[in-house]
Amino acid sequence: MKCENCKKHDNCFYEDDEKSGDYEDGNNLRYRWDLNADSLWDSDWSTEKTITHTFEPFDEITVRVEAKDSQGLTNVVASKVVNSFYDMIFVPAGDFIMGHNEFEIDERPAHEVSLDAFWIDKYPVTNKRYVDFLNEFVAKYPERQPDIARFIDLSERNSRISYEAGNYIVISEYDNHPVVNVTWFGAEAYCQFYDKRLATEAEWEKAARGTDERIYAWGNTVDSSWANYWDSSDPFEYNTTPVVFYNGQNYKGFQTNDSKSFFGAFDMSGNVKEWVADWYLRNYYLQSPQINPQGPVSGEKKVLRGGGYLFHPDQLRVTFRYAMPPERSANFIGFRCVKSIAK
Repeated sequence: MKCENCKKHDNCFYEDDEKSGDYEDGNNLRYRWDLNADSLWDSDWSTEKTITHTFEPFDEITVRVEAKDSQGLTNVVASKVVNSFYDMIFVPAGDFIMGHNEFEIDERPAHEVSLDAFWIDKYPVTNKRYVDFLNEFVAKYPERQPDIARFIDLSERNSRISYEAGNYIVISEYDNHPVVNVTWFGAEAYCQFYDKRLATEAEWEKAARGTDERIYAWGNTVDSSWANYWDSSDPFEYNTTPVVFYNGQNYKGFQTNDSKSFFGAFDMSGNVKEWVADWYLRNYYLQSPQINPQGPVSGEKKVLRGGGYLFHPDQLRVTFRYAMPPERSANFIGFRCVKSIAK
């Protein structure tokens, strides 16, 4: 390749204004690796062009590789590595019972569903992550900035995101709260931008309920120590709580329980309702496929799951179904994404 620094050398490695040189044939190069971008080399010089390493969980990191020829000429290339599975929970393939025979009509009948394996976000998408998306989206597609109004309602009085001096920012202290006022289109756009998608209704319920037919994400009983709901008397009363607030810790005298779901996802019962992919049909369970149901092919409303801070405990059930038109948003609606397993 041509060196981007000097535009003439055919076999250069480069980064910014680091030294470039006329290398010998690439087969004579030796390499070493800095896997944490901490200026400490994690391998000795070797002719191997690849390296295998197991990282601790990360969002994104920078990896450096330095190349040297037999004359001692060296150059460094740095690359950002993004982990698209960061903060995601693996849900294995298999069967579970979806729905419940003792509650609302649209939750009946309870029926066995078989799903392929998938990954689901451990937390609902936060204001900070959604702001990052908005800024990245506009930078990549500047002509599509008008689409933002279709994604999220920033004029709503409880909006925690604002647009100032050409950038989207989070209002102070709400970085780690779930984003709200997002339409179904805004949720779908976020997931697709990061090579993910919205969960099907069945995937969402399995991730929350697991295989033991529990009523809530954590078990079968509910009180204010488990989740954020109407009159739960938490320190953020009548507001969203930060993600993972209900983790078993005591906050200034308010004792929480560890409310993660069967597979380890947080906030699947309470805090905010979450968009899923499916169109809503009241009697869909009477006709839904047993394997990987995708919901009706069309409809007027999209399904929401998970209860929320403005709803009573009965709507925290993992089988409870709610629906709104996809263009609508509200200060109790958020979302999370899933990622399919490559076959």
